Amino acid sequence: MRVLIFLLSAWLLILPYKTEAHAFLVNSNPAPESTISQLPSKVELTFNERLEKELYSLKVLNDQGNPITKKPTKMSQNQRKLTLDLPQGKKGVFTVQYSVISSDGHPVSGAYLFTVGQPSQGNKAPSDDPAGESGHPGSEYNLAYLAIRTLYYVVLLLASGWVIWKSFIPYSEKEQKEVYIKHGRLIQRVHLFLLTGFICIQASILLNGQNWTNFPDLLFHTAIGWSWLLSFALSAAGLFLTYRRTWFDLIWVILLLLAKSLNGHAAGQQMAPVTMGLDTLHLLAAALWAGGLSYLFFSWKRDQDHSTFFFKRFSVVALISLIVLIFSGVVYTVFLLPKISYLWDTMWGIFLTIKVVIVLLVLIAGALLRFYRKKDRNAVHALLKVDLTLMGMILVIVALFTQLNPTPQNKPLNWNESKGGIHFETKSHVLQPGINDFHIKATSSKGEPSIEKAELRFQSIDRPKVPEIIVPLKPEKGSDGHQKIFYKTGAYPPFPGEWKMTIAVVNEDVDEILITKTIKIYKLQL
Repeated sequence: MRVLIFLLSAWLLILPYKTEAHAFLVNSNPAPESTISQLPSKVELTFNERLEKELYSLKVLNDQGNPITKKPTKMSQNQRKLTLDLPQGKKGVFTVQYSVISSDGHPVSGAYLFTVGQPSQGNKAPSDDPAGESGHPGSEYNLAYLAIRTLYYVVLLLASGWVIWKSFIPYSEKEQKEVYIKHGRLIQRVHLFLLTGFICIQASILLNGQNWTNFPDLLFHTAIGWSWLLSFALSAAGLFLTYRRTWFDLIWVILLLLAKSLNGHAAGQQMAPVTMGLDTLHLLAAALWAGGLSYLFFSWKRDQDHSTFFFKRFSVVALISLIVLIFSGVVYTVFLLPKISYLWDTMWGIFLTIKVVIVLLVLIAGALLRFYRKKDRNAVHALLKVDLTLMGMILVIVALFTQLNPTPQNKPLNWNESKGGIHFETKSHVLQPGINDFHIKATSSKGEPSIEKAELRFQSIDRPKVPEIIVPLKPEKGSDGHQKIFYKTGAYPPFPGEWKMTIAVVNEDVDEILITKTIKIYKLQL
């Protein structure tokens, strides 16, 4: 068991970690890298989840890097779409630049180009490439944020769990209760300290590149800001008001965990009240388990008779807590993912799978604890160490995957392949359900037969009974026999899933050259 714990811990430490944006573009008009005849009346960007209604920005820059309008950006009522009205009559290369905050507290920014008309060769995109500016701080800052977030999360559960357990521990002496409350107050002070640091670092990340005079807007007009305010107020008040009345302690814990759920995945869902309720229930079960287990471990060597008596009560609550954790976690995952099969397509899902495996190990350790409880007290203490270590690993994993995107993201297609004396270059903007565009350039080598015609083919892998979809391609003007450029826009493939995409070319010798690639289009949860 120790070897397994060591290997799992080492793997988590060396695993490459990358924070992923939780809100991403699912539709944009005009499309990235598109060429259109005239400037549209407005730019529209649609995101996969709800955005915060403050500190968002949408700009359209001309080929000199200057905004073409000073009109304000509008946000839709469901807080998923940004719109910017544009002036008419302008032509050239334009850059769409946006910056938003996703509802779970992550800054997201990006940029793309589109062209109106046929710009002169002197026209080009702004020299200071805005697409390269993600709006995120450096890796050292991210590591500091990750470290304090992890510690804050662990201590939040410990502080909550200790407050609840105070009224249900069978104290044999008054002094035992006083020591317990003293340690509980210490955990609360550490929690308040870490919460303050967490707020400061997250606020710095969200305000990156902006004036701190925007902080009041962030604090009072966003769900994240209200999460900070409520968490801080409850944490500070808890130092003086908890450990007095059982009913008050329970309400205080629920409100504290509910305030935490305002700053996370749960707040960004369409059914936010339901997902936040599930998240709070999940946190409450985790707090009961973490608080009781930590007390049992640290009290075992001091007073084994008292700890053995407490163990009877804790083991029942711990089992119920784990059942609630599993149930709420499964239901919550169903709400987050459009399809359960997407679970292993993201790092979020991989971390969740590791968490499930460790929970199973916890159940095994719990069964062994019950078996050895009266037979071998030394074995019990060793198993408590194992259980506590596994608990710590679960909490670290949870802190990690709350920084990751649970929904797999559709990606652009950039496919280069040579076959039969022809080099194929195939590009598409983000492949997604609905309308997609494909740019295909087929170039035959010198001395090879010229290219006569081409077509796209799509065969569903998930639904093999669906007939193959064949899309004829017409060459664009300017193409010659040895280099054909094709452009096709349409609802291809017609629905999400895994597809075998084939480009078929017929040359003047009536030879058919085929290249194939597997693509995957994810269903969007709008």
